[in-house]
Amino acid sequence: MNEKECIEWWIYDADHNDYSFSLNKDSLNKINDWEVIKTTLYYSFNWKSIDEVEDWMKKDLLMCLLSDDERSKIMSEAIAQNNNRDSTQVTIKISKNLLENLLEFEWSMFWGDFEYRYNARGDKMHFYMNDSFDRKWLSDDLEFYGEVFEKNEKENK
Repeated sequence: MNEKECIEWWIYDADHNDYSFSLNKDSLNKINDWEVIKTTLYYSFNWKSIDEVEDWMKKDLLMCLLSDDERSKIMSEAIAQNNNRDSTQVTIKISKNLLENLLEFEWSMFWGDFEYRYNARGDKMHFYMNDSFDRKWLSDDLEFYGEVFEKNEKENK
């Protein structure tokens, strides 16, 4: 595994209700073993100014396994919970079925991401597991949002 394959990040595109995850297989295996991954979720807004997104810029993200009972009840392989303006923490639950598909998927240059539509409106979760143009572009976005957040945090102290 090269160094770039180890880089992980998470972005929520608020304009389209889409999530983008860059995950490595070690993290997927941890979730599959009922471990909870805790990290930061950065928000991407194309239609707002930097000042307007200050409260939405970053939240804690928990990724964990979706139980078979929950999966059957909601009829989905993944759910996003508490993704609203007032929340400080967003939870993404992923089923064993989806995790297995991600772990077994043959990553290649031609497949930039594994896409899953997580609700009836067609909102998507993009899982980036290999080097691709899209993964690099979104990684650059994450770096930009991180810098903006840190700058705003310093100015507000």
